[in-house]
Amino acid sequence: MQPLAATEGAFNIFWSPDSRFLGFVADRKLKKIDTSGGPPTTLSDLESGIGGGTWNRNGVIVLAVFVGQSPKIQAVSANGGAPATVASTAPNEGVRPWFLPDGRRFLYGGGNDAVGRDGRRPLYAASLDSPERVKIAELRASNVQYAHGHLLFAQDGTLMAQPFDHRRLATTGDAFPIAENIAGGGGGSGRPPVGFFSVSDTGILVYQPGAPGAGVWLAWVDRAGKVIGSVGDRADYRTLALSPDASKVAAAIGNDLWIVDASRGVRTRFTFDGTAQESSPVWSADGGRIAFVSSQQDKSGGGDSPQSRIYQKSSNGTETEELLVGDEVAKVPWDWSRDGRLLLYGSSASPIGVGADFVLLPLLGDRKPRPLLTTPFGETRGKFSPDGRWIAYESDESGNNEIYVIPFSGDANAGRPRAAAGKLRVSTNGGTMPRWRRDGKELFFLDSNDTLMAVTVDARSDALQLGEVTPLFAVRGSPIRSQYTYDVSPDGQRFLVTSEQDPRSGAPSPPITIVVNWLEGLRK
Repeated sequence: MQPLAATEGAFNIFWSPDSRFLGFVADRKLKKIDTSGGPPTTLSDLESGIGGGTWNRNGVIVLAVFVGQSPKIQAVSANGGAPATVASTAPNEGVRPWFLPDGRRFLYGGGNDAVGRDGRRPLYAASLDSPERVKIAELRASNVQYAHGHLLFAQDGTLMAQPFDHRRLATTGDAFPIAENIAGGGGGSGRPPVGFFSVSDTGILVYQPGAPGAGVWLAWVDRAGKVIGSVGDRADYRTLALSPDASKVAAAIGNDLWIVDASRGVRTRFTFDGTAQESSPVWSADGGRIAFVSSQQDKSGGGDSPQSRIYQKSSNGTETEELLVGDEVAKVPWDWSRDGRLLLYGSSASPIGVGADFVLLPLLGDRKPRPLLTTPFGETRGKFSPDGRWIAYESDESGNNEIYVIPFSGDANAGRPRAAAGKLRVSTNGGTMPRWRRDGKELFFLDSNDTLMAVTVDARSDALQLGEVTPLFAVRGSPIRSQYTYDVSPDGQRFLVTSEQDPRSGAPSPPITIVVNWLEGLRK
């Protein structure tokens, strides 16, 4: 393996048709880099991240660009320029485009919320020179590729091939298996995992063996990243949160929340609605309650918007969940104040129509949400300092996700931080997932390279003093960047992280399998 310089934080990687360049996204920009060497070239600014890209022989790149909850299919010149929308898409449709051989038409799939109850999502074909689209099929797959007269897709851990006429945009036979035991990730809430495979124009197929959605392990590591223990067995952990005394872990596994005993590794189901997805658990300071977001309907029967309701429930699981916020706006809880009076959550209902904002929900009195921080940018993952005087959070205001700290008055009725002028930028090379040490003397976060960073904090005066940002160790096995995949012990000396390797044995994932001339296998 050879690292490519200046590609830190790259994601959604795709090849040029001549195999000379790689296209990728970093810092909200579409870039390309020559794999033989040299710095990357910026092709275009992007409104947001992308859900895949594809590059044709005429120098056109097609992207699925996510803007809020609605992806757009856009085209950009491989020489650079402004993106232009090229395909008509409905909300939550338009992911992982793939050019067909004529270089004009391309495939793309329905997004997460286009998935039916049986896990099927629509597959479309569109063209660079026409806004019309054609629905080809509905498949239990989220990444469909074309090669040599076949659609290839991973379904329930099996790599399938289906004959396809790219000229008529029609399947011409039933799908059949060509490889088994294909690993995959993502999924949840009825969505199929993304199969880890790729196919070339030259008859070569590669895939990662393993169980689809098998997930990761939970490992305890020290400040140097050395494994010092493990928690439970491998599972599809999607986010995790330690209880205040670090004796339990609230974790989203698949569609439900579970409580994991940190010493014995025993899991107990916390939510039970198999048709909904619960995630983003937040513990109260006394460990007695957990707030979380759910896609289920209001228990009173009102409303049906997914991903828009925050509930709370006793952490021992003995009570029915209680609805806290139930409007039709997408939201997620981020933190609970130490005095138990306030819940900080993120909302996409920005009054200026951009980004995501912070809202305070008083848990006493009228329980009327109050806006806390409203800007033209996206603020997320807000965390109260242990003394309640500061809020650390992530924002994209610089064009890249970074960590900031602002003062907080502690008064929900004030509805604003104490002084916007007191804002401090913490990170310098990207930042996400901030967490405080329980005594407030350190702040942790992941940088753009998934390295866990630590910065000392002195909050003895009104002017917060930050020390030098120090790298601790690289966090591996964190493919789901939308939620928290690590937490820190109260004393800041141990970290619970997701791991792709079994922390008990150190065994890595199986090596990638390469199949040469896979078409011959079909003929035989």
